[in-house]
Parts: sequence; C-alpha cells; structure tokens
Amino acid sequence: MTLLSAASVQADNFNRPMLTPSASDFGGVGLIQMPNARFEQEGELTVGSTYNDDYWHFNLSLQVLPWLETTLRYTIVNKVLYNTNFAYSGDTRFTDKSIDIKARVWEESYWTPEIAIGLRDLGGSGLFDGEYIATSKRWGHFDFTLGLGWGYIGNSGNLHRRSNANNEKCQRQSDYDPQGGSIESHRWFSGCMSIFGGIEYQTPWSPLRIKLEYDSNDYLNDRPVLKGKDRMPQDSHFNIGLLYRIQHWGDIRLSYERGNTLTAGFDFFTNFNQISSSWQETPAPRYQENETTRSAPYLTDAEWRALHQQLQDVAGYDVDTLMINEKEVTLVANQNHYRDLNIAHYRAATLLHNQGLQTKQYRFIEKSTPFLLTETTLDTAIFSDVAQYHYPNAHIQDAIIISEPITLPISNSTHQFNSHASSWQASLSPNMQQSFGGPEGFYLYHFGVNGNAGVNIGEHWNLGGSIYVNLLNNYHKFNYDVPPDGTHIPRVRTLIRQYLKDTVRFSNLQLTGFTQWQDNWFGEIYGGYLESMFAGIGGEVLYRPDRKSVV
Repeated sequence: MTLLSAASVQADNFNRPMLTPSASDFGGVGLIQMPNARFEQEGELTVGSTYNDDYWHFNLSLQVLPWLETTLRYTIVNKVLYNTNFAYSGDTRFTDKSIDIKARVWEESYWTPEIAIGLRDLGGSGLFDGEYIATSKRWGHFDFTLGLGWGYIGNSGNLHRRSNANNEKCQRQSDYDPQGGSIESHRWFSGCMSIFGGIEYQTPWSPLRIKLEYDSNDYLNDRPVLKGKDRMPQDSHFNIGLLYRIQHWGDIRLSYERGNTLTAGFDFFTNFNQISSSWQETPAPRYQENETTRSAPYLTDAEWRALHQQLQDVAGYDVDTLMINEKEVTLVANQNHYRDLNIAHYRAATLLHNQGLQTKQYRFIEKSTPFLLTETTLDTAIFSDVAQYHYPNAHIQDAIIISEPITLPISNSTHQFNSHASSWQASLSPNMQQSFGGPEGFYLYHFGVNGNAGVNIGEHWNLGGSIYVNLLNNYHKFNYDVPPDGTHIPRVRTLIRQYLKDTVRFSNLQLTGFTQWQDNWFGEIYGGYLESMFAGIGGEVLYRPDRKSVV
C-alpha cells in the first residue's frame, strides 16, 4: 500500500508545508512522551537529547529498514544517586541505558491508518519498559494518533487496572535483572493497559508545528518517586509542545508536561542514503587520439615515476609491478579507491594509452597483499572505440575479459618496473575512547596517539604492533579500585582502571601469517598480544568466490 501525503488528501495543499515525522522526548519518531505509528525515511539517523528537572535523555535513532526503527538511549535520573555509598560513586547521578524498537504492521492508505507495534526499554533495568500498539492517520495538515500502552506507557490504567488486596495496581512482574541488559519478554503486554493519543499539526509557517497528546503514564512508579523519594505530580494528563525545524538538519523542541513541568530538547539528523562522498575526486584524463606513439614500448625512469603517481591519484592503484612487452602491458596493484572496477580500469587504460604504449591488450591484476585476486584483460582496439564513442551505448565492459589471475609473465617482459615498496610500515594516528554511564561519572574519556609499526617477513608473514600514549583524560574521577589479589598482573576488565592509568601502554603486538589454499580459499593464523588486556592465538578461514557478493 502507498503512504498518502497530505497533498493527496486535499487538492489545494501543495501551497502549504508538508507534515513530516519528528522525534519524541525518548528518541524515535513520536509525539511528546507518547509514541506514534510514524517512521522516518530508510537510512535516517537522529541524535538528540531532552532535559527537564527529572530526566536528561540522550538518544540515537536509526531507521534501519523502511518498516523498522531502532533507538539507543542513555538517561540521567537527576534526583537519584548512582549509589548511596559516596566512596564508591560520589555524587554521580543514576544512569540507565535503554533500547527501543518499533515495527510497522500496516502501511497507511486512503481509508486505513498506519499501524505500528513497539517495545520501549526492552533490554534495560525496567525504568521505562513498556509496550504499545499505535495507529496514526493523516488528514490535511493534522496527524492523529491513537494507541494502547502497557508498562510505563500504560501505568495510569485508564482502560484496564487490576488491584490486589494491598491496593497495588497492575501486578506487572518486576523480577527483572537488576544489572540490566537482559530481555524480559515475560513482562511484555502485561499489567495495566491504557489508551493514549494525540494530534500533531503543521502550521502554515513551515518551521513550526504543534503537538498535543494525552499521556497515559501516571508517574507514580518512576525512579525518582520510588528511589529518590521525590514527587512527580501530574496536574494534567495533557501535554502540549512546540517544535521548530532548522532547515533540513535539526529540530528544537519545547513542551509543557504534566501541567507543571517545562521540557526542552533538540535533535540533529541526516540520512545515510543521501550522503554523498566528501573526498575531492581527481578529474578523469581525456583520451588523446593523436598522441605520438613509440616504436617500442619503453618508459624512462622519470616517466615511470610520473605514471606511478598518476595511476595512484587518478585510478586509485597502489602499483606493485608494471610489465611491458610488444603484446601487452600488465599492471599488478592494490585498488584503494574505487569499488567499481570499471571506473578504475577506464581511468588506468586512458593513462596507459596516453603514454603512447601501443600494445594489443592491458592486463589489470587486482592484488590484496600477498594474494592475486582478479585479472581483467582489456582489448586496446575495442577500448579505443569505446573511449571515442564510435558506436551507440559504448561501455568499457565491451572491451574486457575477466578471469582468474595466472602466473605473471616476468620472463618475456621487455621492461619491468617495480615500486620497491619498503617491507616496513609505520604510522601515527589519533585515538579516542569513551564510556557512558559509569559509577564515577556519566562520561569518561581518554584521548591520545597510537604509534603503529609493522614489518613484512617474506610475502606471507607480518609482525606488527602499536603503542598508545595518553595525552588527555578525566581519570581523576576514578575513586574505586578492586583491591589487589596478590598477583603482579592485573585481572582483565575487572581492574580496567589500573590499565587505563598508565600513560604509555602496548595496544597490540602480534605475528600474523597468510595463505591461500585454492582459488577461493584463504586463511590466516595469528598470535601474540591481540588487544588491550588480552593475549592468545587464533585463526580465520575465508571462502571468497570470485566476483560473487552472495554465496
């Protein structure tokens, strides 16, 4: 079914701005506190935060598929400490991590609404866990939502409330893992059930829209009330909000909730499917029809160095070997730029032709050190017709034959040029690691530099490693270390603070071996200090059918 736009409902709506999805306080498309059945475009990424006296929400939402939305959220509970033991966590406030998903069940048509089902905080510690079924129907510049909620979303029990002898309502099971992170499916769609709903209106002024909702939570079981001994009174079940859109990249949200609470938030968004490449592509060379030809294929050292650089800059080839004879030019190289080899071959063939190398064919052998992966043979006569558009719909594929790479014709090469790449590699790179929600602080980080070095031992072995130097961190917030256990080597992970306090430390030191058993089978083995705090040995096997994306 086709999702109808506002313009398809009223013929004169083309003069008014369109109503598009926007985020709720919890992240993900919704109203204010309540969800709806709307979805962003596939590939949409939204990063946002929401602030009021009770909660600070930090969320990231990704529209993975046209019908599936996922949200990761961190929440700071302002009036609850992480732990009552000041020596353990100081005055750090309680932090909760949540994961939400929402799936489309039915797509909107002219007569029927959009229907979605969702799970909020499905892998958390129970602070906001709830489930819902939402329906949304658009009419002109209004979008109407009506839904059923359970758990956090249904706590008011306006539709169904069960009470026991102690007047405890809902009886939703509370035996979740106190450490969080587990899927408590036995709690889903249980306890109190409530109706929620709302209206979203796109004003004639395109940046501004208005939201009004009926909130089906009563806030009597929120963490600040149960653990912080705070009050979260609800003077009204109706929340109202304004949203101001900043061009095509951001939203500012302001709402008045529970009849007494002012909430503000903002969101930044982009779409991965619409992001274009940020690198500046070197212009493709022009095919020079009247270029002076050479009586024999020959390149001087200066011409070779210039061609080597051109092949890298223009065609993306890190050249290992170039071989020339009267019949063919053979290029052995790693392709580091173009995923579409047709583009790389076209550019490289043009560069070779413009050198005046008049041979019958070009051979491009794609290499991923130390393996030869794919060989492409290009007929230079046909390529000349393609490059000059001598016939309709000319394409470089007309001139090529793809095959498995064979033994290189070194012995019958008139001239051979090697890049003489060093067996040593070295580099410096910035490194930043960060964590959220720890007991000493919500945000901990360290920033430094990785020094990386490696050496190739023959064609099939590599010895490499890296050293990390810390430049900036906030580790002074660490106030808790597990007491030593009598050994000289700190335990893994449980004593991570002792590792991070070292200004200089090894990140990696390992020996790796590569091999190719048959045409499509590759393998590697490795051993050493594989990553911070871990040493060991391992191996991998790769089955890679040539030029097939799915096995």
